[in-house]
Amino acid sequence: MSKRTVLTTHDYLINAALPAATETYTVIPHANVIDHTKAMFAKKNFEVVRELYRCNQDARVAQGVYHLNYGNDPDVGLLFAWSNSYDKSMKFKCSIGAYVHESLASIIPGNMGTWGRKHTGTADNESFDTITSQIMDAEQYFADLLQDKERMKNMVVSDRIRAELM
Repeated sequence: MSKRTVLTTHDYLINAALPAATETYTVIPHANVIDHTKAMFAKKNFEVVRELYRCNQDARVAQGVYHLNYGNDPDVGLLFAWSNSYDKSMKFKCSIGAYVHESLASIIPGNMGTWGRKHTGTADNESFDTITSQIMDAEQYFADLLQDKERMKNMVVSDRIRAELM
């Protein structure tokens, strides 16, 4: 995302001017990403607690983050996030993860549900298929993350390793 990223609204993103598709560039409209994501949430009966949208000038690069009401963990909740560009500066990306209730910090595990696709060929269809797949499997991603959280609570870490991690 560019240096001048600002919080924005759903309406601003869906009304952003679309770039022209070319032989080497497939447009993935922000509006379609938002609509498809919300349709999948409805299908899974996931309630959106908070929607956060960010973009640069003219919404050429945008991001959506959704905090979902799922599970009863006292520390973390389920999260879905996506990033998209109209200016070819980044691949379309999406991921299931979690967020920390207290700070709203995002936890995006590298091996659970992250996906990126360059804007070429059938990138639009593949992106929507991946959104569907990740949201349909969200419960398992979240359960795995909670298992990792519990394992980490019981790990003994030396002062040196703790310092290296910090």
